[in-house]
Amino acid sequence: MKKIVVSLTLVGTLLFFWLIFLGYDSAAINFQMFPVLLLISLIFSFTKKENFDFWIKFSTIYLLTSIFLVFLSPEYGNMFLRIEKVTVAIGLDVLFIIISPVIVFLRNRSLPKR
Repeated sequence: MKKIVVSLTLVGTLLFFWLIFLGYDSAAINFQMFPVLLLISLIFSFTKKENFDFWIKFSTIYLLTSIFLVFLSPEYGNMFLRIEKVTVAIGLDVLFIIISPVIVFLRNRSLPKR
């Protein structure tokens, strides 16, 4: 399971960088989460199986939600409201980086000791 997750995030990361290389920046924003997922999945692949499985469930829901929110956000914000695709994508990335270790830590504390 861990190898599959790391492989899928690697493919998503390569797709993200390929879209940027081709100049499709607006399409690449939808895949901006994958380099972050690759980094965190590599780190969490060394944790217990229960923690990794719990993180996978969380990150799947978070990834689908963040792609949906980035897709719905406007390309360019107006003068008063600065909500743009890039701002939403970066904000969700930062939120994911903060929330993921906290969730794994809290999950690890709630697991019974063996």
